[in-house]
Amino acid sequence: MEDEIQDKVIIKDLFKQGFEKCKKVLTEFGRNKTISPEDFSKVQAAIAYGAIKYNDLSQEPIKVYESNFNRIYNPRGNTLLYILFFLERIKNIIRKANLVEPIDETVKKMSYLKLSHVKELRLAKKLVKIAEVIFQVSVDLYPKTLCSYMYQLCLTFCEFYEGCKCFKKVRQEHGEPQLTLIIERVILCETTIRVLVRCLELLGIESSQTI
Repeated sequence: MEDEIQDKVIIKDLFKQGFEKCKKVLTEFGRNKTISPEDFSKVQAAIAYGAIKYNDLSQEPIKVYESNFNRIYNPRGNTLLYILFFLERIKNIIRKANLVEPIDETVKKMSYLKLSHVKELRLAKKLVKIAEVIFQVSVDLYPKTLCSYMYQLCLTFCEFYEGCKCFKKVRQEHGEPQLTLIIERVILCETTIRVLVRCLELLGIESSQTI
């Protein structure tokens, strides 16, 4: 990657601005109320640094280096904040499912995963493509390929979630309808989390820090 830095952005200043931006984002999500001030600072620093690193790795290595503050810390588009936002969104679905046993144990009891909706199948196909993507990155050494895959996976999951609800109301003979989970879709959610986390780990970005 060439050393030229567009607009002469100094990394130290960029990190300082990003540190404050992450504080604002985390506060908007209420993390300042759920974790200690010490842990808040750790998460804040990890995301601020990780966002710069993700921006570096998501670019073509043969092009001029672009370090745009608004792009790096944008919660939309192919950025770390967007990926972390989606991770937290999917984790909330798993929490809502309130599973009675680890999902791995549930999967072991299933002979196959019954998927019929076109958006379920589309997400499943995108998930299994991770092996091909990792192999490609190991050959051409372009981390941008992995970043692009993560972003596309988030977009595919978004389409899946809009068209395939993980919970459905089941009418009872007596009383109010009860909310029942569709386990196949919850498994797709859990698998998406694991794939995204694994991708972040391969990029050398802390996966434990979520918005």
